[in-house]
Amino acid sequence: MKRCGAGARHQRRLYQLGVVFGALCSGVIVAQDRPTKTPPRAPAVERALQGFAALPAMTSGTLGFYLAPLEKPAQPLAAMQAQKSFIPASTLKTLTTGVALEKLGADHRFQTQLLAHEGAGQTNLIIRGGGDPSLARDGWEELFGKWTDALRAAGAREITGRVIADESAWETQEFPDGWPWRDLGNYFAPPLSPLAFHDNEFRLVFGVSGRPGERAPFLYADPWPAGLHFVDEMRLGPAAAGDNGYVYGGRRPDVYYLRGTLPAGEGEFFIRRALPDPALFCAQKFTEWLMRHEIPVHQPAETTRRLNHQLPLDFTKPAGKLISTHESAPLGELTIRINHLSLNLD
Repeated sequence: MKRCGAGARHQRRLYQLGVVFGALCSGVIVAQDRPTKTPPRAPAVERALQGFAALPAMTSGTLGFYLAPLEKPAQPLAAMQAQKSFIPASTLKTLTTGVALEKLGADHRFQTQLLAHEGAGQTNLIIRGGGDPSLARDGWEELFGKWTDALRAAGAREITGRVIADESAWETQEFPDGWPWRDLGNYFAPPLSPLAFHDNEFRLVFGVSGRPGERAPFLYADPWPAGLHFVDEMRLGPAAAGDNGYVYGGRRPDVYYLRGTLPAGEGEFFIRRALPDPALFCAQKFTEWLMRHEIPVHQPAETTRRLNHQLPLDFTKPAGKLISTHESAPLGELTIRINHLSLNLD
């Protein structure tokens, strides 16, 4: 039996928040349908807030809320502890996605390009990231198959250089300032790159058949990033305690330390972990794919960031022949997933 880790717990909380936001939408509609000098109250929202505040999960927490029309910000439709200061957390995604829709439009699609770059007597393949957070979200077979067909149609029979992941579209900062070390690298805090790949995450699978206090043996990683090793210090905890397992490792580590507890039970249990270098992982996987499909690649995969750190070469604006362009789903669809599932990466 395979069970998911922290995801289920977060989904329950998001569902509960969804009840509040659903009522919020109803309250806004009421206010718009009955324009008056004094904005009406939103009883559906207030009832949802009271119900949310009464949940057992809120026993040790605090809840603040304020809803008012933009034209009358001092006249709330619903409020609870509105004068207290709070960290906005994932509710800030509504502002982020709202600005994105305003600036780019709901029909905007992010592009990922595959180019052939000639230089120094060799041919490199460039995968130029354009900010698509959903690239290979459900697997890379279809994407890599399309790219391989395009290469063959362009006459490519071998790659005398390497596959290079181009991350030059953005600045190099991968994590927001102030994120705690325990969060960094777990699936909800992945490194950011204009070439995101496979949700920038992979899974670590443990055996959980045993009693609390015993070791939770690490079984395998899916997929397993090349060159990455694990030190298993994970233990079993009470079944009711849920997933309290974490993965520790510095920036671009070769070793991850697995610590904390997982709920004792039967079979297997997986936790989601962020890829240490998603752009490099993309280039490595495409290199492996080409080798298996009879297009030899002579040199190991790299990224523009790593090459600029190692060599005095400018790969930030690689000129080359466009082989293929992959487009994301429309921004409007991506926005729905961001807010409904609270996707930090997106």
